[in-house]
Amino acid sequence: MSGAQKIELYRPSNGTEGAGFMAHYCENCKHDDHGEGLRVCEIIGTTMVYSVDEPQYPTEWQYKPDGWPTCTKFEAES
Repeated sequence: MSGAQKIELYRPSNGTEGAGFMAHYCENCKHDDHGEGLRVCEIIGTTMVYSVDEPQYPTEWQYKPDGWPTCTKFEAES
C-alpha cells in the first residue's frame, strides 16, 4: 500500500478569491514578470481555460495538508 497522499487541486471559487491568491503568489513569483512579456507563467492562463476536473488543469495549484491553497511552483522574486 502506498503512503502517497492524493492531491486536491485548488480553483478559486470567484474572481475576488482568485485575485487574492494571485496577489499573494503570482505577483511575487519569479516565474512571471506581471505584464512585461519576458517571463510568462503558463499556470495563470491554463487555470482559466480548463476546469479543475480536466487533465490539463495545472497540478501546481493545490491545497496544502492544512487546507490552505498554494502554488507549488512559487519561487519568490529576489
